[in-house]
Amino acid sequence: MDSFACHSKRCNIAFQVWTAFFTLAISFVTQPCLQVEHFSEAKRDRLLEKYGDMRVQMGYEVLAMWQNLGNEMNATCLFWSLQDMSDIDQIFL
Repeated sequence: MDSFACHSKRCNIAFQVWTAFFTLAISFVTQPCLQVEHFSEAKRDRLLEKYGDMRVQMGYEVLAMWQNLGNEMNATCLFWSLQDMSDIDQIFL
């Protein structure tokens, strides 16, 4: 029984870490200050030229991590949070 409890505890900790990562990534991507489509064209062009669209970079990180999860854990509950990322204007992604 101790082995099962230890495994269960590790799974719970891993789930918490993955949940924290995706929650942080989604919070980053959906920050109002990163929604460049709401800026003037001149400001948007300057920001994109200097920094690029950081939402896209984080989106690639999320995709890579999601693929790394594979079937390792039940990520259904994370799906709804990831859906928030789809609210970003697709023209800029």
